[in-house]
Amino acid sequence: MADPRKRVRLDEGGSAAGPVFSLQPPQRPESRSDDAAGTTAAAGAGAAGASASQDAGGQPNAFGHSLEGLAREARVEQISEIEALVELMRDLGNFTPAIPDVVVQYYLARGGFNTSDPKLLRIVALAAQKFVTDVANDAANHSQIRTERRGNRERRNIASEDVAAALRRYGVDVRKPPNIA
Repeated sequence: MADPRKRVRLDEGGSAAGPVFSLQPPQRPESRSDDAAGTTAAAGAGAAGASASQDAGGQPNAFGHSLEGLAREARVEQISEIEALVELMRDLGNFTPAIPDVVVQYYLARGGFNTSDPKLLRIVALAAQKFVTDVANDAANHSQIRTERRGNRERRNIASEDVAAALRRYGVDVRKPPNIA
């Protein structure tokens, strides 16, 4: 029986062309002696001295990635996130949110957070606007599923049960008071 951890790719003739991937960790590269310098280097190592499948000590990790390479990728991602935040902060001055700053400031103060920083108010307004938009889209999807299940192809109405189902996805539990049928 074939090893279930390996898949084989078939060429045009239908014969096996070799493994596509394996769940086994990569094998350590063989050491070779460098005749000119008399030192030992990993086979296939680049000018930097460590290949992409080695960690900082020159050993490959279980996934074939080097720790230095992963750290470099993380730094690049952090830099791009910081650049995106700087651009967002710059654009907040021109942004007019759907929820006015006064309303955001009122509810923040009511929750115990007093601020008059316009950029902070607009970030909170933007987050609230996204939340409301996501809930409305989810409620519309629930409504569409509910009306299609009934076979009703008429005008779609978003009911409170659709909004409650959408809010439940975000951890908000909405229940009708016991005196309302």
